[in-house]
Amino acid sequence: MRKRTIHFTLVELLVVIAIIAILASLLLTALNVARSQASKINCINNQKQCLLALNSYVDDWHYFPPVHGVNPYTSPAAATQEWWEYLEDEKIKRQHLLCPADPAVREGFDDGITGDEYDWFTRESYIFNGMFAFGKKRDPLQNPSDTVVFCERGDYGDALNHQGYPSFKAVNVWELRVRKTRHMNLSNYSFADGHATTLDFEWTVGDRTEAGNKHFVKEYLNSYVP
Repeated sequence: MRKRTIHFTLVELLVVIAIIAILASLLLTALNVARSQASKINCINNQKQCLLALNSYVDDWHYFPPVHGVNPYTSPAAATQEWWEYLEDEKIKRQHLLCPADPAVREGFDDGITGDEYDWFTRESYIFNGMFAFGKKRDPLQNPSDTVVFCERGDYGDALNHQGYPSFKAVNVWELRVRKTRHMNLSNYSFADGHATTLDFEWTVGDRTEAGNKHFVKEYLNSYVP
């Protein structure tokens, strides 16, 4: 008996190739979603560590640390420190300050700004709410679970040079300093009660008035600073 040879037509080959391409695309999409989800969870855990250190500091000193300033509690007084440096005695570590999805803290990141005082090794992924940075106490807060303490820092332009944002001003003044879409079109936010979660930026600012803005601390100010 003669052996029968099976040949694929060009159309059949193209169909097989198309199916393989579709499956590969679906797999790649799933991998990207899984990677994004892992980065988001890692970032939330980092922010929770920052909150633990921050609240421990406030327990000890009764005041929130400044965004940056001279630490009066050391002898002699320490040189200018950033907010996270005040928390070093509370076991905060460099890795707690870095979001894995933040390109500006990766080695070799080029910010394109001549004379920038920060680089990928000295920059943090999280930016401190300036409402807390002026010798404020935690006790007056009536809704700490609804009050944002940390946002994710923006990764371009002016945002790269800041570790705090002036939320005592109208939202349009400072909103470009924060990253609104770090994790699948959302970002992570930390709250004064110690929890961190993923939210839409517009939800955090509401109708952008003082009453609806979760970044604005009404117990510290009655209205936006001009």
